[in-house]
Amino acid sequence: MLSSKLAALGTDTPIVTTWHEVWRDYWDGYLGKLAPFGKAIEHLTARVPQYPIAVSGITADRLAEIGPSRDRIKVVPNGIDVEKIRNAPLPEEGYDVLFAGRLIADKNVALLLDAFDSIAERHDATLGVIGDGPEIDRLQKQTAGLTHADQIEFLGFLDDYEDVLGHMRAAQVFASPSTREGFGITFAEAMAADCTVIAAKHPESAASEVIGDAGYLVEPTVDAIAGQLDAALNGDRPSTDPLERAGKYDWDAVAEQAETVYQRAIDGRW
Repeated sequence: MLSSKLAALGTDTPIVTTWHEVWRDYWDGYLGKLAPFGKAIEHLTARVPQYPIAVSGITADRLAEIGPSRDRIKVVPNGIDVEKIRNAPLPEEGYDVLFAGRLIADKNVALLLDAFDSIAERHDATLGVIGDGPEIDRLQKQTAGLTHADQIEFLGFLDDYEDVLGHMRAAQVFASPSTREGFGITFAEAMAADCTVIAAKHPESAASEVIGDAGYLVEPTVDAIAGQLDAALNGDRPSTDPLERAGKYDWDAVAEQAETVYQRAIDGRW
């Protein structure tokens, strides 16, 4: 962003930025002693003259705390290819419940594992975990000690995006109790795959914005996640059709929104 601004100096070219997340104090846990450098760059970038777009309302609110006023920040969500998701090839073996994402502490996969273990026997269900990250060893060790470890499989990082989408199509439930999401693209993808989506209710997550009434928001606790998993595997479905909600994030709809705000930047009518 800073290099783009330098490149545009002396021209009438507007600089439009898209903010996927604003970390603020999250830098402390991510960089440790080097956190002040991350914070300084983020604050500096936020204060550079720009036409800012945020992918969610919560990200826009965070950005307004360190940079441009909230009324200058336009919200344009991330996009998905609904048709591609609906036509992704199914895997040879699918799972009743699926998680997909980076295996870091904020994703709370440990809670999901314990919650699934508590209801797995009642449904003879399976859980597939897609992704890799610094938590992988700890999560696998935790799983080895669970009663129904044989019903849980870690698939690792899948190189082919269509393989991830195929697993979403095969799953009945997509569960991700993440407590930090600047948007949450997997929620939109899972809805397009017609999964029943379960996400965490948390002030640092945009899950509620993405899902609306087309999924379920629960407290990030083992009991709350287990209760909703139990209901979903019993066939409970949200009041709004996930496929209908997913259409809101299809590229055709998102591109039209993006075109509108880019044109406003060009015309100076931001």
